[in-house]
Amino acid sequence: MSNNLVISDDRSDKLRDELRRRWDSDTKPLVPSDKEEALVAPTFFVVGKGGGTGRSTLALTLEFLMRQEALIIEVGGNRCPAFRNRPLERHTHFPSRDPDRIDRALDARFEAASRVAILEFEPALYRETIEIAANFRKAVSHSNLMVFYVAGHHEENPAYRARAKERELRRVIFCRQAVQLARRRDANFVFLPWLHQDITHSMHAGCATLSQALDQCSGIWTQTEARGRLAGFMQAILAGEGQ
Repeated sequence: MSNNLVISDDRSDKLRDELRRRWDSDTKPLVPSDKEEALVAPTFFVVGKGGGTGRSTLALTLEFLMRQEALIIEVGGNRCPAFRNRPLERHTHFPSRDPDRIDRALDARFEAASRVAILEFEPALYRETIEIAANFRKAVSHSNLMVFYVAGHHEENPAYRARAKERELRRVIFCRQAVQLARRRDANFVFLPWLHQDITHSMHAGCATLSQALDQCSGIWTQTEARGRLAGFMQAILAGEGQ
């Protein structure tokens, strides 16, 4: 009975709409630098040493924060259920059994050069991604490439950081797995935004985008808290944290 009352409450509906409108007006989209001379639109590499660190969720988060559809390319690993219903022009997957998966993935990215692309690499390729990123920058001047390394809970000082500096990769963001209550702040890492189980379930089981998952979430407080964490994550990126 109480749930029915909440659903039919006109003031609750107005509150939901107002909080959504306020977030949309107060929060600017994440706009990657896209210089006119760049031959390729902004590109994101999502990398991690271990499984289950939230790389696929991060890919959907970046797409949401940019407020535009992105091409998501999975390089190796198993196809993430969250991408199961994405159309071909917005997703492709090159499985681990494909020995040419790296070349095929980069070919797919360049064939859609005008679109923002997010490449999610399987953990087995995390070392190779440094050289791939360096070669990407060398091949495409002003490439607007950003690398997101998602560290596990126990990775205090990933070797990836030093190796990336050696290859002069300046735009590498080091992230921590999302935790519900982050008790500490670390300038060397940015915590991924914690999302309620209802939201992540909609994405991974229901194949919803993050925007759709937020709209489908019935909890007004849960929606508002999620949007606040997402905005905080974006501000941390723009402020240069985690580099």
